[in-house]
Amino acid sequence: MADVGMIAINDACLLKCTLYILLKKYFGGEACYSSLVEIFHETTAQTELGQMLDLITARHNPDLSGFTEANCDTIALCRTAHYTVYTPILLGLHLGGEATPSNIEQVPRIAMPLGHSYQDQDDYLDCFGSALQRSTPMQRSMLQKNYGVEDQASVKTVLCVYVELGLQEAYKEYE
Repeated sequence: MADVGMIAINDACLLKCTLYILLKKYFGGEACYSSLVEIFHETTAQTELGQMLDLITARHNPDLSGFTEANCDTIALCRTAHYTVYTPILLGLHLGGEATPSNIEQVPRIAMPLGHSYQDQDDYLDCFGSALQRSTPMQRSMLQKNYGVEDQASVKTVLCVYVELGLQEAYKEYE
């Protein structure tokens, strides 16, 4: 909507404020309240840093030099991994009374790779998710049999199906 403009920024600020009002209302009397607030502060900061890096990287289009593996990893870890996996696990530990130093220390080792994988799958689906909708039953069967199989023949089969489906052109149109 063209008429939203700067109101969207104010709306985002109101939503963030509402989070802390709800935290206080429902968890203000809990021993873990201050930890919950800190977790959401950290999550907000990480998410905004990841989003900023994503926007800065994308701004230099069509110069792809900013799309390095390191930048993509940082974006995935700061933004998606943090709020999708890390934060919910950490909140669960605190709310469940299991937030021991040992448990908290293990969270990033488990959550961050899972969150990075989630981002990879999301990026893949953004690019190629339409493959299944576009595919014939035979092509779908070939994808089912070969996708995720780590041998050259399977990789070649999947890539051939992608070419048959015109996914590169579909992505360019989507982009």
